[in-house]
Amino acid sequence: MDVYKTIGKNMVKRRKQLNMTQMQLAEKCGVNRPYMSNIENGKSQVSCHILINIANKLSVSLEYLAGNSLESNSDGFSEEIAIYCAAVPKEHRDDVRTVLKTISKSYQLK
Repeated sequence: MDVYKTIGKNMVKRRKQLNMTQMQLAEKCGVNRPYMSNIENGKSQVSCHILINIANKLSVSLEYLAGNSLESNSDGFSEEIAIYCAAVPKEHRDDVRTVLKTISKSYQLK
């Protein structure tokens, strides 16, 4: 599948998980709705700047949008964690990272 179509498909999936309309995402990213529609449909080649902005607004990584991260997780665990983490206020995200790293390290020691 074309990378732009994959990006668009993953954008739509995540946007819907967040109960966000295409118009709301477009407004948050500072672009018009027709352009956002073209991105989601894989009809527009999006700049790195806009793509990073979209990923930030959707609280996902660029790898997720490109289909290289959460999509490959068959049990949905990483995707579920990402959804929970998206609700954490920015000022507390370092705390969440610390907790997740600590948990991960404890399993690596076993």
